[in-house]
Amino acid sequence: MTKEATDINYILRPINCEINLLSRSDGSTMFMQGDTTIIAGINGPLETKSQKMAYDRVSIEVTYTPLTGPAKVDDRLIETYIKETCESAILVSFHPNTMVCINLQEMQDSGGLLACAINASCLALINSGLSMRFTVAAISCMIEKETGEIIMDPDSSQLKNARAEFTYAFDSINKDIVCCHSIGRFSQNEFLASMDKCRHVTKCVFDYYREVTKKSLRSFESEYSGSAACIQHTFDSDAFKEERISVGRATPGRQSQAVPTIDVYPLCPPDPFSPSFWLSRIQRFSMEGEHLWTSIKYRNEPSKRKRE
Repeated sequence: MTKEATDINYILRPINCEINLLSRSDGSTMFMQGDTTIIAGINGPLETKSQKMAYDRVSIEVTYTPLTGPAKVDDRLIETYIKETCESAILVSFHPNTMVCINLQEMQDSGGLLACAINASCLALINSGLSMRFTVAAISCMIEKETGEIIMDPDSSQLKNARAEFTYAFDSINKDIVCCHSIGRFSQNEFLASMDKCRHVTKCVFDYYREVTKKSLRSFESEYSGSAACIQHTFDSDAFKEERISVGRATPGRQSQAVPTIDVYPLCPPDPFSPSFWLSRIQRFSMEGEHLWTSIKYRNEPSKRKRE
């Protein structure tokens, strides 16, 4: 990593997130870049209506809700950018005739709102477990009006002195540009210089995704390492033998899928109908420079029916 990229990395605003925030979503996160905060929730793949159905691919539907008032033209533009960015990242051919809903709620806007929304959507997709070609990281920057200096990840006070604003999103494989949004007057050299600097900075965001995922898996394994394996129900038949295994984030009342007889991994999550699984887990991650911390808290969710 060059010295220039190291200097740029130092001035980025702190990144924080909470995953598994929404109990009724397949994947969710609250992503914060500085004071800019977005909550993203993923639902799907779901059965879709015929008028929205694509017979050879999954349909993406994005809903962005501003903090106050009804959605405006700029909010619809954010939905378009996120939809096209997520369509390029998701393996859409894996789930034909279905739909994935991405719901975004603005909590606070202190600059870099589009970049924060893209990063929140990507982290929520990772949390949902959908198959993806690559992950996406977005960074915003600006060109100062008086000095012409390129400032990375500016806040709302710095944007008042901006001559031009940029938001770039890059993929995790070749660092190719996936999304670009610009406002203001700028030259071609300024555009290329800002894009090159943002490409270097996205390494920090990709590393953050990786650390969040690793810590999430470690905390999950450590939490359930001493618990029993999954409950197995074997159905004998003259023709075949199958086992129904409840795995993953199954919810009470949901039917488990029939699978061939397999060996159960010892760290498999416990029975979802047990009282300990009625608690929703919220994991928090924060990054300032190279420091990363994790804390877990529990939130009680009273069951609607008594356990037999």
